[in-house]
Amino acid sequence: MVTLESLQENAAAEKDDSCSMSAYSVSDNDDGHVDSSEGSSSAAKHSRASENIETTIAKTETRAVARTRIFVAFILVVSMIAVAVLIYIFTSKGEQDKFEQKFEDDSTQILETIGSTLDVTLSSTDAFIANIMAYARYSNSTWPFVTKPEYAVEAAKLLVLSKAVYIGEYVFVAEEEKLAWQNYSVHHDSWVQEGIDLQRRNPDYKGIIIDEFQTLGLIHDNFAQERIGGPYMPTWQVAPVVPIYFPYNWDASTHERMGPTIKHIFEKQHVVIGAASGVADPNNPDQILQAEYDALWIKNYISEDDNPSEPFSEIYYPMIDAPGQVRIDVDQPQDIVGFSVITFFWRDLIRDILYEDSKGVVVVIENSCNQVWTYQIDGPNTTYLGPGDLHDSNFDGMRRSAPLYNLRELFSNSGVYTGIPLGEDYCVHTLHVYPSTEMRNEFITHGPIIYTVSAVAFFVLTLLAFLIYDWKVERRQKKVMATAVQTSKIVSSLFPSNVRDRLFQGRETGEHGLPFVGLEPQKRRLKSFLSSGSDKNAEAREVDVDRPIADLFPNCTVMFADISGFTAWSSVREPAQVFRLLETLYGAFDEIANKRRVFKVVCILPTASLVEFGGKNHSSSVLCICRKPLETPTLPSQGSRNRAKIMLSSWRDMLLTAVARWLN
Repeated sequence: MVTLESLQENAAAEKDDSCSMSAYSVSDNDDGHVDSSEGSSSAAKHSRASENIETTIAKTETRAVARTRIFVAFILVVSMIAVAVLIYIFTSKGEQDKFEQKFEDDSTQILETIGSTLDVTLSSTDAFIANIMAYARYSNSTWPFVTKPEYAVEAAKLLVLSKAVYIGEYVFVAEEEKLAWQNYSVHHDSWVQEGIDLQRRNPDYKGIIIDEFQTLGLIHDNFAQERIGGPYMPTWQVAPVVPIYFPYNWDASTHERMGPTIKHIFEKQHVVIGAASGVADPNNPDQILQAEYDALWIKNYISEDDNPSEPFSEIYYPMIDAPGQVRIDVDQPQDIVGFSVITFFWRDLIRDILYEDSKGVVVVIENSCNQVWTYQIDGPNTTYLGPGDLHDSNFDGMRRSAPLYNLRELFSNSGVYTGIPLGEDYCVHTLHVYPSTEMRNEFITHGPIIYTVSAVAFFVLTLLAFLIYDWKVERRQKKVMATAVQTSKIVSSLFPSNVRDRLFQGRETGEHGLPFVGLEPQKRRLKSFLSSGSDKNAEAREVDVDRPIADLFPNCTVMFADISGFTAWSSVREPAQVFRLLETLYGAFDEIANKRRVFKVVCILPTASLVEFGGKNHSSSVLCICRKPLETPTLPSQGSRNRAKIMLSSWRDMLLTAVARWLN
C-alpha cells in the first residue's frame, strides 16, 4: 500500500533522478490542513502550449480585424471626401454655368436691342430727311430757303420711333446769303406756333409749353449777339418748340462742342454721334459749368420725373442734296445743305430691354472723346451710376464689348438701313457689358455648401453607425472569445492533445461532410435536423453525433495505487481539506504524467489508475510515477512486453460530450 509518508520518502530517495517529486510534497500539519506548493498550478502548466497557440491565433485575427476596420473606415472617409468634393464642384459649376449663360443671354439682348434701336433711328432719320429733300425739289425751293409743312407732326412721330427728345434742323448759310436768310426766317416762322399748338394736343409730349415768345431775325451766338463772318449754321425748324430762348437763328457753329463736330461732318460726310453732355470731368470747372447749362436746356423737353443731369448725346445727320440716289456715295463729294440733330438720352437707349428676372447688368459707355459713364440695368429699369467706369473688376473676364458703328451691322437685319453710314473715326462710342455681384448672387447661392454638408453628414452618420456596429460586434466577440478560451482551457485540461484536436475538428464537419452537431445545443440541433433535407442525411448526421472517440492501444501499463489510511484520515477532516489533498496529489500525478507522456485514463477514489504508452520498462516507470523520460513519442511496436488491449469506455466519451455541450 502507498501511504502519504511513503510517497514523501520515495520522492526524497529518488531526488538524484530526473523525475523528482519533492516539489509536490504533501504533509499533514498539526491543525489538520494539507499544504501544497505547486500542485494546484499543474492544469495551467499543462495547457500553456495550447494557450500560446490560441493567443497567437487571437492576436493574428485581431490584427486582421483591426486592419479591415481601418480599411473600411478609410474607404468611407475617402468616399465622403470624394463625394463631397464632386457634389460641391458639380453644383457650383452648375450655378456658375447658369450665371454665365444668363449673362450671355442678357448681354446679347442688350447689344442686339441697342443695335436695332440705332438702326431704326438712323433709318427713320434718313427717311425723314429724304422727305424734306424731296419737298424742296418738288416745291422748286433752293437751300437754305426751305420750310417743310407739317414738320412738327412728322418730327413727333420720328421722336417716338427713335426714342429721342429733340430734333432740330440746321441749314448752311453762306456769307452772301446772310441778309436774305434773315429776312426769310422772319417771314416764314409760322411753324413755331404750329409746333406749340401740336405739343398741346400731343399726349406723348412731356416737356413744357410756352405760349408767349420772342423771335430774333439776326443770326446770333449764345449771348444773342449778331454773328459776323460766315459761313453760318443757324437753327431753323425744330421739335418740340420750347421758345425760352429765341426759337431760331442761333448759330450752332459757335458752340464749343458742336462746332468741331459740324466741321467733321462737312469733311467726312458721315453720320456722327457727338460727345455726351452731362459727363464732366470733376477736375475741370469749364466742363462742369457746361454740363449745368446743358441740363438747364434739356430739362425743358423732358418729364419732371426724368433726371436732366444724366448723359445725353446728339446724332448729327448730314442733309445731302442727291436726287435719284438710294444709297448716297459718301466717298464722292456731295452737296451738304445742312444737317439734322437728334438728341437722345442714353438711358432711353438701354431702357425696357430686359425682363424682370434680369438684374444687375452693368453697361459702361466710353468714347474716343475721353468720356466714360456707367449704367446698371435691372429688368426694364435703368439706373445711372455716374461718370467713370464703375463696374466690378472681378468680372473683367466676362466683359462683352462692341462699338456702336458695329452694333448695327452685327445685330440688326442686314439691308434695313440704306442711308449715310455711321462714322468710325470721330468720337467713337463703345459699349461694355459686365455682370455684377448682385446678378451673380441671383445664381450663386449656398446650395452647393448645403448639398455638400448634407452629403458629409450622411457619410458621418454612416461612419458612426459602422463604428457603433463594430464596437458592438467587437464587444460580443470578446465575450465569445473569453468563453471559447475558457472552454479550450477546460478541454485541454481534461483531454490529451489527440482527443482534444479530434473534438474541435469534429465540430466543423462530420465524417460524411455534414456539419458536426455532436456539441451543438438542442435548439440548433433541431434546426439542423429540420433543414437536413433527407432521411439519409439525417442518419449520417446521427452516426456522426453518436460516434465515440475510442482508440485501440496495443501497448500500455496499468498501475493501481491506494493511499493507506485515507478513509480514516478523511473521516475526521473537513471536505475542503480532503479536496485539497486529492487536488494536490492528482496535480502531481498529472504534471509527472505530462512530462513522461503518460495518459491517465481514470482515477477512482481512493485508487488511481494510470496507463502509459510506448517505451520499455513500463512497470518500473509507472511504479516510480515518472522515473525516466520517454525515448520517443511514437507508439510502441508489437514486440513490447506487458501488452494489454484497453478500449476507453464509452461512458467516458459520453461524459466528455456532455461536458462539452455544457460549455457551449
